[in-house]
Amino acid sequence: MEIRILTNDFKLLKILDGALQLEYSECFQDAGELRLTLPFSQKMLEMTAVGARIVVEELVFTIDSVRVSDDTIIITGAGIFDEFKHLYVTIPHASSATPNNYALELASALSLSGVSYSAYGLATTYDTIEVYDYCTSYASILKRLFKEYGLGYRMRYNSDKNELEFHLLAEVDKAYNSQSRKIISDTRESYELVDYVYDVSGYKNYIQLLQWYPVTRRTITRAYDRSYGDTKRVLCEAVSIPAETEGELYMAFEARAISLFNEHRMRHYYVIRPTRELGIRVGDICRLEAQELSRGSGVLFSERRVRLLDTGRDELYVLEVDQ
Repeated sequence: MEIRILTNDFKLLKILDGALQLEYSECFQDAGELRLTLPFSQKMLEMTAVGARIVVEELVFTIDSVRVSDDTIIITGAGIFDEFKHLYVTIPHASSATPNNYALELASALSLSGVSYSAYGLATTYDTIEVYDYCTSYASILKRLFKEYGLGYRMRYNSDKNELEFHLLAEVDKAYNSQSRKIISDTRESYELVDYVYDVSGYKNYIQLLQWYPVTRRTITRAYDRSYGDTKRVLCEAVSIPAETEGELYMAFEARAISLFNEHRMRHYYVIRPTRELGIRVGDICRLEAQELSRGSGVLFSERRVRLLDTGRDELYVLEVDQ
């Protein structure tokens, strides 16, 4: 597999035909990760400095750590989506927008040296939402919108055009749509189970926020209940939000509650090794039949992990169970 090493401003330094070890991931709602091990040379060490770019399968990763061990260079990096962590809403911002338009507005703000950059939205219609964000990164807001409204993204680098494209995507239903249904079953030998995680240790389904509001000189509280009849797992947080009106404060409460629900969500996922072509891609919702589930459940194909060694290629899928 071809591995391209670029400068921080996307000038080509070297094309590698292989490596001692390469691991990378493609994510639908987060930044992927990369780990690359190369034979040591001083020239290679200089080319793979922190901040340089690595392109694999048109996926772009930015090097954030380099170390030398046993005559090898060990490089780790994060997907270029991580660039949105460096953009912040520093002034309280209130607006009305559809989730996809708001996400596209944030995604369009990225500016990178040495490369053309374009952000593309969705034709799908969404209802307008009220948003109020403050002191938070664009990455955090985007991930909140992704989780709450079934959105995701794909970023691809076209080396021929020296162009980076951000495409806002919607989850594709291949679980409940009878015409396009994809069923992954342990009884049909379509996969090997590599890892299974069902973790509710940090799970919260009831959020209560409160703030002393000097305008009215009273404490304002708002509760958000997603227990749906189950036992309540409560999180209470005192906040300090710069809001001029109670309406803005309630919008800010909503945004904070959604972020907390996502941060404290139930972790329930499968890591599988497909044993045949499954006909799904990152961002698809398919139907999983597994002995750990009481019934078939919809799962989001949220991450693809690839590992390349001298012995061959290994590819794993991360399937998140619908909550």
